[in-house]
Amino acid sequence: QSFDAHFGDIQLSQFNSFTFLYFIEHEDARKNPSWKRRSHRFFRSVRPEEAIELHESLFLAELSYVDTIDEIRSGLDKSEWELVLAQLTASPAEPGHFLAVRRNQKIKADVLEVLLSVRGTKEIGDLLSDALLEAEPYRGGQAHAGVKLSGQYLVKKITPLLEQMLELSGKERAKLTIVGHSLGAGAGAVASIEFNDNPKIEASAIGFGCPALLSKEVAEVDFITTVVSDSDVVPRMSGASVRNAILDIMTYDFADVAYRDVQELIRVLRLSDDFEMKVLSYIRNMLDESIKPFTEQMDRDFGERLNPILIPPGKCIHFYRDGFGFSGRHTPCKFFDSLDITRTMLDDHLTPQGYHRSMLLFMRDATNDIHFRFSHDTLF
Repeated sequence: QSFDAHFGDIQLSQFNSFTFLYFIEHEDARKNPSWKRRSHRFFRSVRPEEAIELHESLFLAELSYVDTIDEIRSGLDKSEWELVLAQLTASPAEPGHFLAVRRNQKIKADVLEVLLSVRGTKEIGDLLSDALLEAEPYRGGQAHAGVKLSGQYLVKKITPLLEQMLELSGKERAKLTIVGHSLGAGAGAVASIEFNDNPKIEASAIGFGCPALLSKEVAEVDFITTVVSDSDVVPRMSGASVRNAILDIMTYDFADVAYRDVQELIRVLRLSDDFEMKVLSYIRNMLDESIKPFTEQMDRDFGERLNPILIPPGKCIHFYRDGFGFSGRHTPCKFFDSLDITRTMLDDHLTPQGYHRSMLLFMRDATNDIHFRFSHDTLF
C-alpha cells in the first residue's frame, strides 16, 4: 500500500537500467569534488576531537549488531560501560537493543549515567519497519510511521527500568545517551524526544545513517546529532525523495552519451569507414526515435516533483569525499532532502565501509598521520 501510494502511477516496468548507469555518470560529472567543496564551504568544520568522540559512539552502536550477550559484554570491557540488559531479537517496530550503566560513577552525584544502544536493520522484522515510508502526524509536525513506533516501544519498555535504577541508586535523574545506526538511529532519535517528556530523564541521541524521519518543525532539536557518511542513501530516503529520484532517472535523456559510446566502440573495432557511417546513422536514428520521445512523455506526465517533508533529525554532521580524502562539516539537515545517486550510496550506509572508513580517513587527513587508528578499530 505504501509503495502504491508513492509510485503506483509510474510505469516502473519501463525503468531502463542503461538510463540508471548513464544518470550516475551524469551525477558524477555534475557533483564533482569542486562542487562538493563549494557546497560545504560556509559550514563549520568538524574538529578531530569531535570525530574521536563520534567514533566511540559508532563503536557502541555497532556493538548492538553482535549475535550474543557475551559478545556485548566483551565489547563493553573495552569501554566505560557495564551491561544491564540486552534484547537481541527484533520484531516489527520492536528493534534489538542493549542498556548499560557507566562504571565508577561518583556516589554523591545526583545524575545516573546510562547508555541505550539500538540495533539497526538486521532481520526481516526490521525491514518491515524500514519499509513504512509514509509520514503521519507527530507533535505538531510529521514523522516516519514505522520508526516512530519503534522509538515509542523503546520508551515504554525502558522507562520502568530506568525509574527502578534511579530508586535503587538514590539518584534524582538519569542522563541517558542513545546511540544507533540506520533504523536504530531513527528509533533512538524518536525515543530521545519521548524520554525528555519525563522530568526524571535527560536524553540525548547520536545516530549514524538515521533515516529521513521527521518534518522540520519536529526535527530541529539540539539534543540529537545525526552523522551522515558522504552519499549514504538512507538519511535522504523518504517517499517523496525516492519518487523524485526515480522520475529524475526515467526522464534523463541519455541518447547523446549512448551515441558517444557507440562511436568509441566502433573506433576500437576499427571497422571500415563506410560500415561505420551506416552503423552510426542507424544508431542515431534509433536513439532519437526511442529514447527522446519516451523521456519527453515521462516528463510531461510526471514532471512535477514532490516537496520532501521528512529529513534527518537534530544537528547534522557530514563526512564527505572532497577529491583528496574526507572532510567533515556541520550542515543543515535540510541538506539531505534528496537522494545522492552515486556508486557508493549503499556502501556509504554500512558501518565498516561507510562510517568507520569516512571518519578514519578524515582523522588521517586531519592529523597528517597515515597510521592513525581509533581505539576500537578491531571491531570494524
